[in-house]
Amino acid sequence: MAPPLPVANGPAKLLDFACGTGRILSVVEDKVASSDGVDISEEMAMLAKGKCSRSNISVGNIVTNPDLANADYGIVTSFRFLLNTDPLTREQVLIELRKRLANSKGVLIVNVHGNRSSLVLPRFSGHSVKSSLIGFS
Repeated sequence: MAPPLPVANGPAKLLDFACGTGRILSVVEDKVASSDGVDISEEMAMLAKGKCSRSNISVGNIVTNPDLANADYGIVTSFRFLLNTDPLTREQVLIELRKRLANSKGVLIVNVHGNRSSLVLPRFSGHSVKSSLIGFS
């Protein structure tokens, strides 16, 4: 087993937002002090529960239920989400994820990918992604 990932003054507590089937959690759950996953889809969360034995998996929407996964996390991840949702939801989710970071040393890890089925690929260039996220602090 690899040593825990450090954040600030100790091993990290991780939140994987829009965890889906648990693809990310299943890789990192043994490298952090504790891990939680949240997904809006009950079906996806059930798949994640089957794959991730050490993680707590919840179903819900952190925008409409701000008490969901409401803890101080050293690491928050979100993969394959940002370009697959509308701009208002994207902004609301990023605000909620920022609230869950423990302190200024916490880390938010997201990917911004694009393909033909991404909702915003045609009008969301790399420059606009950067400028959209630059004020997020």
